[in-house]
Amino acid sequence: TRGQVDIPPRDARLCDKCHYEQRVRQGWHHGPINLGTCIPCHVPHTSPYPHLLQKPVPELCLGCHEEDLNRFEVYHSVPEVENCIACHDPHTMY
Repeated sequence: TRGQVDIPPRDARLCDKCHYEQRVRQGWHHGPINLGTCIPCHVPHTSPYPHLLQKPVPELCLGCHEEDLNRFEVYHSVPEVENCIACHDPHTMY
């Protein structure tokens, strides 16, 4: 079924040729991965950003999560949005 860690649809199958075991072991199931795609966040071959990211953090994260800034004070005790991945794992849902 779609969205489970063990059966990736679309372009995630290509990524899985090298990253399948890592994806299963680490439980990657963030939104794009559930939809079977890695390229909203990653460039397949080269990038000027770490981990082959499309854009730098937090610009990349805010492309989908900008509405979360409106709830910022409710969920975050420290007003730090410059480095989302310091607290959030981008491959999981938290």
